Amino acid sequence: MKKVAPFLIFSLLVSGCMKLYYHGKEEAIKSVMIHESIGDTLDQEEAGKYGWFEDIIGFEYAVFYETKYGEFLIQIQAYEEQFISRNSNKGTIKILYDFVEKNAVYEGSIQLFERKWGIIDYDVLRMPITKDELRATKTCCLAGCGLGSGVLGYLPSIFLCMYVAGADYDFRNAENMVWGWIAFAGAEVIFISIGATTGNYIGHRLALRAIKKSRKPKKSQ
Repeated sequence: MKKVAPFLIFSLLVSGCMKLYYHGKEEAIKSVMIHESIGDTLDQEEAGKYGWFEDIIGFEYAVFYETKYGEFLIQIQAYEEQFISRNSNKGTIKILYDFVEKNAVYEGSIQLFERKWGIIDYDVLRMPITKDELRATKTCCLAGCGLGSGVLGYLPSIFLCMYVAGADYDFRNAENMVWGWIAFAGAEVIFISIGATTGNYIGHRLALRAIKKSRKPKKSQ
């Protein structure tokens, strides 16, 4: 339990960091046209053709808006309610445009489309999630776990340093001090590497979950 607790703490910190990143953005400033054939409003028929918004019950239409930072919001009309979805991937509009433009090609091989844009998953609206977006998001977790592991390994590294320096811990001996600090540095590198590797694995899962959660449609105020 003691070993699991530190990583749970770091997971919570990273989740908070991601939440601030994805939800502290500027509101929409202008509408965006995905493709000339679609126009300003994506209707039910068009969404069905491209496989978008399939999980939105009662979907009627959607309008895309660009934000001050180049990201975009999706305003969704379903039955008599409106929902808003935030998307922080600045390249999504280009990806959607390409999908519509070359739909006849991609229809027979969706893998070709996904490889071209580095798509690894989709959110609830069937908007793509790319490797670059995931990599940028999980960096926070990788760094946090690496640093945390280094901190947790500080005392063991000190004990190793003292052991290598000699049973009597005679730090007045220059050679003993050198080998002692080399042992300390080596142990810390190992602890940090283990933490970063773990953080990379945890970060992938947390980042993907955070991206999907941040894009989940919310009722318009």
